Amino acid sequence: MPLTIKWFAMTLLLGVCLPAIVFAQESDTRATPPFQVVIIRYRIEPNHFATVVQGLKTAMKEAGLREGKEVEYVDVVTGSADARSIALVESTVKKHLEDADLFITCGWVSLYARSILKGHHVPQLFSPVLASVARRMLPNLHAPPGTNVSGIYLMYPPEKVLRLTRLILPGARRYAYVYDSRIPADMVFKKAFESLPPFGDYGIKVTFLD
Repeated sequence: MPLTIKWFAMTLLLGVCLPAIVFAQESDTRATPPFQVVIIRYRIEPNHFATVVQGLKTAMKEAGLREGKEVEYVDVVTGSADARSIALVESTVKKHLEDADLFITCGWVSLYARSILKGHHVPQLFSPVLASVARRMLPNLHAPPGTNVSGIYLMYPPEKVLRLTRLILPGARRYAYVYDSRIPADMVFKKAFESLPPFGDYGIKVTFLD
């Protein structure tokens, strides 16, 4: 076959095959969507849990997951730090329930995401939350939770608070818990105080001040 005809044949073959190869590669890319992480955090100073988000993205990048390529983030910051934002939290979880690969929730919003995610396969990571919130995330320590949950908390549980108070101030008789009834986390912690078992208060009377 003359050289000119060979080049013509090769050019024609590339013209037919190359678009097909590119199309197949694009199809493969579309068939494997990025890992979707939904972050829900509430508006609290100084930075609305921005360090949690940055730490997550840094860890993902170091693991070879590029933002916008292998992983996509949906970052939702509530409009307030109190119960007025519960509806937004719940609607965000419901909106992304079928598409998200992971939910990351910060603080008290974890409880409201948990109630919707229970029974679904999507993992939830909560960080950070109070001990009283963490206790309500799991029904008990001996049965599967219905979701994959893990996390950390910032404060001692009420029993430990009162136990340390008794040790540090042996003569203490009254303890005041000052809370804001507009903030769900405060109300959960208040309920934990109220739910202490007999003698769990170490003889200290707890007064609640809103």
